Amino acid sequence: MNTPLILVLSVFLAVIPAAICETSLIGKWTYHVDQGEGIEVKGFIVYEMDKSFYEEMTLTKNGEVMDLLRMKGTWFVDGLDLTTKFTSPDRPDGAEVKNEYTIIEINEEHMRYVDKERPRAEYKQYRSTK
Repeated sequence: MNTPLILVLSVFLAVIPAAICETSLIGKWTYHVDQGEGIEVKGFIVYEMDKSFYEEMTLTKNGEVMDLLRMKGTWFVDGLDLTTKFTSPDRPDGAEVKNEYTIIEINEEHMRYVDKERPRAEYKQYRSTK
């Protein structure tokens, strides 16, 4: 007898996180990832309301800059899944790249997520005030 109520409640609750993630995602985020063996990635990403984004990251090894990457593209959220599609003027082939993430937590201060291709690696971005 309670099955319809549970089904309706489940559908309603599944819709809420997507709306929260989309509006919560908009803005500038910074990150710093220690990949081990002296390799670090630092950067920022700006998610715009029109579903576009711009990102810059610097890759260093033992403190020495190895690479600077700039990217721009589009993003969208489906449930708690974040997908980005982008191109980079710093890639010689100019190909579009698609990344897929699952958002674990998002609030006014930080966002935690995992890369769907490497689900054991958890990443964190911090909301920037600059």
